[in-house]
Amino acid sequence: GAVVLTGAGDGAIKLWATETGAPLRTLAGHDGPVHGCGFTRDGLPIIGPDPEHPSVIYACGHGKNGILLTPMSGALVAAAVTGRAGPTDPTPFSPLRFSP
Repeated sequence: GAVVLTGAGDGAIKLWATETGAPLRTLAGHDGPVHGCGFTRDGLPIIGPDPEHPSVIYACGHGKNGILLTPMSGALVAAAVTGRAGPTDPTPFSPLRFSP
């Protein structure tokens, strides 16, 4: 099934099941905080509301380009939260693109 990867200030990386929200695995051993982690099979970040829980807005999977994509990501998240049009078409970044 689908998974989400998160990093934290304590150096842990966690893999979560998106269907249940249950933690699947914790990876430890980093010396410091994990400021970014992400992956998608198409290489694009995931930005937008969760299909089943629209109050959850994703902004992840930026890889090492997170800092470069911050302005656009922030604008797309703001558009998703407010319901207003964003600066670009959000479809290529939608979490729905991985749905069967």
